[in-house]
Amino acid sequence: MIHSQTEKQMSKTSTFFKITAILSIALLSLLGACAIEDPIDYTTDGYTAGPQSGGSGENAIEASGTNQRISAGYDHSCVITDNGTLQCWGSNADGQRDIPSNLGTVSSVNSGYAHNCAIKADGTAQCWGYNYYGVINVPSDLGTVHEISGGHWHTCALKTDNTVECWGVNGWGDSGQTTIPDNLTSAKKISSGMYHSCAINSNDNVQCWGSTTYTSIPSDLGKVSDIEAGQYDTCAIKTDGTVRCWGRGWFGVNNVPSDLGTVSSTSGGYRHTCAVKTDGTVRCWGSGAGSNVPSGIGSVSTIAAGLDHTCAVKTDGKVQCWGSSSYNAHIVPAELQ
Repeated sequence: MIHSQTEKQMSKTSTFFKITAILSIALLSLLGACAIEDPIDYTTDGYTAGPQSGGSGENAIEASGTNQRISAGYDHSCVITDNGTLQCWGSNADGQRDIPSNLGTVSSVNSGYAHNCAIKADGTAQCWGYNYYGVINVPSDLGTVHEISGGHWHTCALKTDNTVECWGVNGWGDSGQTTIPDNLTSAKKISSGMYHSCAINSNDNVQCWGSTTYTSIPSDLGKVSDIEAGQYDTCAIKTDGTVRCWGRGWFGVNNVPSDLGTVSSTSGGYRHTCAVKTDGTVRCWGSGAGSNVPSGIGSVSTIAAGLDHTCAVKTDGKVQCWGSSSYNAHIVPAELQ
């Protein structure tokens, strides 16, 4: 295949970033919990800074697990079309846009850093894209699942028997991303971040595992109805509809607006967090172009946040995306708009 000079340069940039990230993570492993710097340098990986517009997306929460129609990765996006097939756009440096020919129709899709996982029509899971530490190697005995969630370099699934199983990397610093707590015997929802994953257990309480830097749940959190793990942080919707976030707090992703009010859903990106309020309006916080909600967007039903882009489906069925992406992850193909 012949590649343009731009594509070659993007591939070199992507390869350089991966090597830099892996070396940085190795350093963090030596430093353990004492590490204080973000291992990803967002200022040197070639991403643009200004807000742009375009795109499409949808993400719907069910009582058991999350049935996602859109998912945003580091610099790519995927959506389930009206006929149940999947289409992805944005970066394809690691094959994350290459839909497996045997995938068929799907009911849910979720994206990690540079990989995707989908729940097929028969309830089984299939993953593809960057296979660092085996993140796309779905266990052969996994069975059927309610939900699947891609972290940075690990993946977790909520099985139909309400147990949780994870695979991929299991040891950066003090991390144990794929080691499920012994007392998590039944879960209602899961979500994976970079170094951690969280679940809502059968008692509507949050349990997290992985790096202790990101898994220290607030003692006064109480019962919750939804959970979303971002890059280094976690946000939960409490049973009263309010949002509580915790974790590293870089880029202000934990700074929930004091006037946010009650929400119906949240989505944690890499540098920003977004929420759909119960009145249908959108609020985002953190940094970067993805946190700049366009004026006049109107009422929204669902939302998905990536590295520096965000997509929302409005209550009239139309979709709008905003933010920034060198690979146009925020601009949906015309046939999907």
